[in-house]
Amino acid sequence: MTALRRWYSPTGLHPGDHVCWTFADPALHGEVDHDLVDDVFPALVDLTGGSPGEVVLDLTDLEFLDAAGARMLARAVRLLAQTGVRLRLIRPRRTVSHCLELFDLLDAQGAAA
Repeated sequence: MTALRRWYSPTGLHPGDHVCWTFADPALHGEVDHDLVDDVFPALVDLTGGSPGEVVLDLTDLEFLDAAGARMLARAVRLLAQTGVRLRLIRPRRTVSHCLELFDLLDAQGAAA
């Protein structure tokens, strides 16, 4: 597991504490709330490396997502789509799915889009 990057944060929190990836797939874990969105957003956008295609973000270990976190994910999805990247969110927990629903981040089958 490797942190995407670490930098100074006025909150003292680092996106690498919540955004990580194994060799294959990036993942969010722990809690992503209003205190973290300004740090996690750039880390998510950096996942693409500027290349069009698809990034699959695993939400299996994301235990909590508030409205600010879901809004940040929706913003990342829209921004990346403008550059030809599809950010696909997979395997959210039920509580996280409810928050994703509020921002139309679930596909027709109820899976994260």
